[in-house]
Amino acid sequence: MASLQDLRDNLSVALEQLLDERDAAIAAGETAKAATAQTEIDRIKPILGAVQFAINHDGAVNLNAVAARLQESIEAQRAIGLTTALKTLKKAVEELREEADDDVADTGGGSGPGASLQAKPGPNQSVVNMLIAEATKRGLDPMMILTIVAIESDFKPRLTNPRSSAAGLFQFIDSTWVKEGGKKFPGRGGKGNGHAAGAAIETQIEIGCKFVAKLVKFVKEKLGSASTLHVYMAHQQGQAGALKILKANPNEAIESVIGDDAAIDNGFGGMTVAETIAKFRNTIRVNEDQARSEVVAVQPGPDAGGGRSQPAGASTKQRAIEVALAEMEIFARSNGAIVRENRPPLEARVLEYFRFVDRGDVTDTTAVPWSAAYMSFVMHKAGATNEQFPKSAGHAKYILASLRNRIANRFDASIVYFDRNEKAPRLGDLVGFSDEVRNRADIEAFLSKPADKQFFSSHTDLVVNVNAGQILVVGGNVSQTITTKRIRVDAEGMIAPSEKHFFLLRVNI
Repeated sequence: MASLQDLRDNLSVALEQLLDERDAAIAAGETAKAATAQTEIDRIKPILGAVQFAINHDGAVNLNAVAARLQESIEAQRAIGLTTALKTLKKAVEELREEADDDVADTGGGSGPGASLQAKPGPNQSVVNMLIAEATKRGLDPMMILTIVAIESDFKPRLTNPRSSAAGLFQFIDSTWVKEGGKKFPGRGGKGNGHAAGAAIETQIEIGCKFVAKLVKFVKEKLGSASTLHVYMAHQQGQAGALKILKANPNEAIESVIGDDAAIDNGFGGMTVAETIAKFRNTIRVNEDQARSEVVAVQPGPDAGGGRSQPAGASTKQRAIEVALAEMEIFARSNGAIVRENRPPLEARVLEYFRFVDRGDVTDTTAVPWSAAYMSFVMHKAGATNEQFPKSAGHAKYILASLRNRIANRFDASIVYFDRNEKAPRLGDLVGFSDEVRNRADIEAFLSKPADKQFFSSHTDLVVNVNAGQILVVGGNVSQTITTKRIRVDAEGMIAPSEKHFFLLRVNI
């Protein structure tokens, strides 16, 4: 089986070949070819970084998505005559596809037999599940549909555009909506009031997926394959417009291809064709990550409630992610609005957290910090025992337990302490900080104190998503609620020095 390390090495070779081609073009005075080579260099560097990121995170990066980006790079090089690196890149794609297929076979994840995608708990859960179902029904890649909807409407079915009649999940303008079979609604139509937003969510999704299926067929016929990039360009620019851009000279001004007004309206003014496509590609990448954060791979499996799907091969830490996000959605959100700790239903739930950690004496949710009680509740509801994760109203108890495991070299223990420059956070790990202690030595000093003195103020968050450049965490008692936030990571996936989180607890259960 090909390895990610081999893929990284092959990409490095391809990058070196492109650098040589660029330098040769510069020496020959072929400025256009040199500029195009530089564009490809700039495209491959982040892909190489993503592969290294996957290595650091035990394959946490979506391998098929990286492979798709590599395939786009191959197509672009073929179109502009940069052939030296094609063989190496083709090999890289084959290896990455093999790696991704092996992952699906080993874990039951992705879209393999018996497994599928399912929305995570959250404000978009219902819409995302309906999009997945309709995409699957029509033989479309659910991630393509989710990415397009993330770009167009951020999963908001009633969204309208004040500058046009674009509306709904897929942002159909009125003329396209009607052409595709959508109904007109009394009192609707025109700028900021498009007809699509008046339709039932199910209708929007049915018409939207049917439309994307047409685009996929068109793009495959014209280009041989249908990447999310090319399909979205056809959606956003129209079929003819997308082809004009994709087949134009990369160094040509975009205004000469689609016109001055269209270039300005779409934010492409002053760009070349290559820069315009790069902007589309970046939009896809960002929103692919958002779409990916909305879903989890699942396999059928009954539970106590009778038939709910569970995450494929779910571990305690995987279940903890589901529990933590569900707690946020059910108790800390109301019709999308944030609920604070002193308002129902979160107020009563926080008191339950306190009772769970044997602090039933707490009656005022604003008087005592409750983030550790929340995290203890989450981990235990996910299946952790008290031996694996000591429940407590203070984070220090389980932080010190993880540090004891580290000192004793019990690296396979349920929780193990690491400084932020030692390990990259993985899904289900905890990351933390303290205003009272600043480093491991400060924390370790508490181990020699009497048991009733082993306390320091601190906070931990649960890692629920990992992407290049950042991780997403969820925590309790953050701004008086349960909420998520993003933490920057460096090129190797380590917590950035600029962040206040200075340690992580590796969760191995």
